Amino acid sequence: TSKLAVTLTAYIAAATYLRRGALRLKRALRPSAFTTAGSLAGVAFLHRVGGPPVKMMFVAASIAAYANMLRRPRGGEVRGYVAPPLFTLAGFLAGCTGLGGGFLYTPLLCSLAGMSVHEAAATSLAIIAVTSTAASIGHLGLGHVDLNYAAALLVGVCVGASIGPRASSRAGEGALRAALGVALLAASASMAYSVAVGAP
Repeated sequence: TSKLAVTLTAYIAAATYLRRGALRLKRALRPSAFTTAGSLAGVAFLHRVGGPPVKMMFVAASIAAYANMLRRPRGGEVRGYVAPPLFTLAGFLAGCTGLGGGFLYTPLLCSLAGMSVHEAAATSLAIIAVTSTAASIGHLGLGHVDLNYAAALLVGVCVGASIGPRASSRAGEGALRAALGVALLAASASMAYSVAVGAP
């Protein structure tokens, strides 16, 4: 259900960043192919397995992404043997958890493509829009979506997606990195706690 909200968020925010010239659309195309394939695999995996295994993979990926944010980004395009499996794994985790995946895509774009956090955050939204659209279709087909809750989420999403890009443009690079780091650790802790208490 959250995927529908995430998808709309990505389209609204990506359009805002595109108008501002922060979104590198061409550089989002290749990673999108890998994240979409991974996300669809994640939807199928969630349908068959779900539960603690998915959550623990999410925790591990979040901690790894946080550690990656602490490193200085390397220059260059997203290419080679490292990027495809990493973006595929990020898409897989996004498909499993119902999240957009930007918390993983942004650090990857920073480290593999040498983007600033501002550029990576904006560009990741284009990746999310493509990937989440495919995943939402998959979830709808499997009957995972509660349309009543989705409608309620979409109201708040429209407001938040229009405010976020404006706030991001005013924040410094260090502040954005810190905010992303906090989000990664918070998401990781939340998932780990749900496993510890035995939540489904």
